[in-house]
Amino acid sequence: MLPAACIKPHLQVWSTKPKRATGKARLLRGAWTTPVTALVGVAGSLADQRRVRRAAAAAACATRGLGGSRGRILVTGGCGYIGSHTVLELLEAKFEVLILDNLCRSDSACLHRVLRLAAEHLHVEVDELRGHLRLKKVDLCDEESLEAALKFESFRAVIHLAGFKSVGESMREPLRYYENNVVGLLNLVKVLKRHHVSKSLVLSSSCTVYRPSDAKISEDSLLEPTCPYGNTKRVQESMLQDLVESDGWTVSCLRYFNPAGAHSSGSLGEVLYPSSPLMLVPLLRQVALGQRKELKIFGDDYDTKDGTAMRDYIHIQDLADAHVAALQHLLAGEAAFHVFNLGTGFGRSVLEVLQAYQDASGCELQYKIEQRRAGDAAVAVADSKLANDLLGWYAHRGFEEIMASDWTFALHTKGNDSLYNESCFISQHLVPEPYEVGNVYRAMVKEIQKASKQVGSMSIHSWSPALDTTQYVIDLGGTYLRAFKLGPDGYLKLGPVKVPEQLKLKSTSARDLFDFMASAVAKFFQPMDIGGEQLCLVFSFALESENDGVTRMRRWAKDWATSGVEGANLTELMDLALKRQKLPLRVSRVMNDCISSVFALGAIRTSSGPNVADAAVVVGTGTNACYVDRSGKSVFSTEWAGFRKGLPSTAADVELHGDELTLEKMVSGLYLPRIVEQLCPDAGSLSMKDLVKALEGPETPMKTSAQFVIRRSAYLCAQALAALIEVAARGKPDGEVFHVLLDGGLFHCVPIYRAQFEYFLAKRQALLPVPVKLHLLKDAASIGAAHAGQLWKPGQAAD
Repeated sequence: MLPAACIKPHLQVWSTKPKRATGKARLLRGAWTTPVTALVGVAGSLADQRRVRRAAAAAACATRGLGGSRGRILVTGGCGYIGSHTVLELLEAKFEVLILDNLCRSDSACLHRVLRLAAEHLHVEVDELRGHLRLKKVDLCDEESLEAALKFESFRAVIHLAGFKSVGESMREPLRYYENNVVGLLNLVKVLKRHHVSKSLVLSSSCTVYRPSDAKISEDSLLEPTCPYGNTKRVQESMLQDLVESDGWTVSCLRYFNPAGAHSSGSLGEVLYPSSPLMLVPLLRQVALGQRKELKIFGDDYDTKDGTAMRDYIHIQDLADAHVAALQHLLAGEAAFHVFNLGTGFGRSVLEVLQAYQDASGCELQYKIEQRRAGDAAVAVADSKLANDLLGWYAHRGFEEIMASDWTFALHTKGNDSLYNESCFISQHLVPEPYEVGNVYRAMVKEIQKASKQVGSMSIHSWSPALDTTQYVIDLGGTYLRAFKLGPDGYLKLGPVKVPEQLKLKSTSARDLFDFMASAVAKFFQPMDIGGEQLCLVFSFALESENDGVTRMRRWAKDWATSGVEGANLTELMDLALKRQKLPLRVSRVMNDCISSVFALGAIRTSSGPNVADAAVVVGTGTNACYVDRSGKSVFSTEWAGFRKGLPSTAADVELHGDELTLEKMVSGLYLPRIVEQLCPDAGSLSMKDLVKALEGPETPMKTSAQFVIRRSAYLCAQALAALIEVAARGKPDGEVFHVLLDGGLFHCVPIYRAQFEYFLAKRQALLPVPVKLHLLKDAASIGAAHAGQLWKPGQAAD
């Protein structure tokens, strides 16, 4: 039996390794106020232990003034726009919440702000409230995963918000809507019923279940959906009504009209993700911020006062209040099926919404009239008297407040919703200066060409992916040296060998460094019976080629000080070192890793694709990018170290770099650990491996800081690449795809970096002149260097 003293509720960890419980230990599902002494005998499975920790933490919370829980509520889709506001209201009402969300159109980072706002409302510390909120990433369409997530849980009720919600999108992809909305709910109620989890449910429904009408719509109005989305909601309601009649469930269906606006604090609102459907108010926000040229209005020939469609807009906080009111009504009643309309009773046209947003933002908003969309009704206005009478609920916030709150959210996010979602909460608590990002992209577009230099020309001809002759490649990076053999028999990777730190010192000569490389070549390749083959050198540093084909180091790495390398003939240095090792190899090419990466596309291309990528981004211990100008057959390298304008710096950056702060120092894996060290002085000396390990571990200040700097790096890297593409693709024919090779440690070893990079770049996709396709290929630089022998010839470097 585990002594009570071994349980530390606030930390929610075991201070000693628990023993397996004996036969009478039982699973706990009780309220948070369960005394710690009642938990002593439960120390068996991991599931048991988690329940003990949660209940013990709850007991500690109760002593700090949070009081007892009103019960546990399951919220599906709780990280979304409506979900996050509803979860906030539930926490403020002292309910415990478990969220199920697949995060396909939402982000868990919003929960940081939900916790902060709830803690402020309840006058407690955020850490004291964390035990009240849990998230499980689950797709409701995956019944097996859903069952695993819920079979040991119990709740007083369920609020089902998860689902797709766009009328226009449902007209284009009806089967996707039926699968996600109908099958998702079907799986949920099957699991709830099978494991006796709960039989009380609040459903997120929609006014699209009604037949269009110019009059106010009441709950008794005719049900006649005009779009697949409305049909899925009607099917959901029918399914739940059958459960009420057959199995004694209690269900409330909330038929929303048009939720809009943001939390009064400005820190929680509707974010447009790459896969999100386009909603009116967020689109107006983008136009006001200059992220979108104009608003498209679908139809100006409706039978309304100005010809545009009219909708009943309800403030998101009023809608969240309605969920809590419906939940309390549900829990107090007997088995029944309830339906409530949620709206204000006043309709506003699209042009009226546009004018109101202009007034709120002070920005002139451009618009363009388009044809009507299929499935759109002319008018949809709610009669919410039933909700007023039975729930005691009213929409207290006015139309102008809706628009003003959304603009406050826009200003709070500085026009970068996704970046705000990921890092604003973190930066507010770790650094004293605000996180400014507004002008980064515009400045990059202007400066990117100035920072780009021609480092070679190329000639492209037909070739087959299999190399005709054997190629040997040595790739020297900031930390490791790798070797490769590529040829007709395939691809063989050898190594890596860690580069000794003493080789980076000024006291080390160029001969010492190249002798180390040649000895590695001997170790790798001598058993292969080589003779007379060519060797290609790849450096993760800036190189420059001259008219006679000589390649020299133009700029040595920041953490390298080896004497005699910068400006030297690298081919000659390596040939002499190979000769000293008595190796029958000669250097054929010396290339920069990013430049060689563009030639690796042929290793993964489709039969109809190009052999050479348009761009490559390598993010490891050093950072650079290059792109191919197909019309001029030139290779340009972009030096991010020279970019200084408009950077979203924090106090930690300024303290670390001072006036030497550049884009490279905010993106490169070489500098990211240094920034985390500034944010977490107690962490000591860190490496990228330490940051990766922290990302995979429990919530700590170091993990929070690592998330911040890595996500910011991905954001800036994606913005810089978007600027580069905008410049490089101006002459590219319409319809062609811009192919980008990705390589480097951050892309391969830090999944969150790759995901954020892809996400931020997708946010800019609509503004880029051509579609972009990303190709992630490990060792792309070395594979490309071997392939480049048949595709590329060194040329004259620009001044």
